[in-house]
Amino acid sequence: MNTDGRDEIPELLAKWLQLTEAESDAIHSGSWTDLEKIQLAKTNLQPLISSAMQADSQNSSLESNAARFQGDFKYLIAMESRNRELLIEKMESAAETKDSLKRSAHNLRRIHHSYAQKPDAAWHSYS
Repeated sequence: MNTDGRDEIPELLAKWLQLTEAESDAIHSGSWTDLEKIQLAKTNLQPLISSAMQADSQNSSLESNAARFQGDFKYLIAMESRNRELLIEKMESAAETKDSLKRSAHNLRRIHHSYAQKPDAAWHSYS
């Protein structure tokens, strides 16, 4: 890797974008194992981006770097926000499904109790 970070930053941001797009696909498909792996990869990538930005700040200010990559950062933030919204939608849908199943199970128990065979009395006649 380049020691001043200048060449690394676009590559690292491209990798982040690739992971964010994969994250979106995983959310859409409900592939939670893949999503977990992608988020781990992004967690591991984060310090590399920070280090590259810090190394590049040796040649130019952090503000200059931020301005240079502002478009990339805005796009990535928009993608992250979209993924967050997708995830919220999936969670709300899952909660609705869970509530529906819970109500169905409750109704089935009520029906079962209504139609369940009553236990026989201890004795049927006096004689």
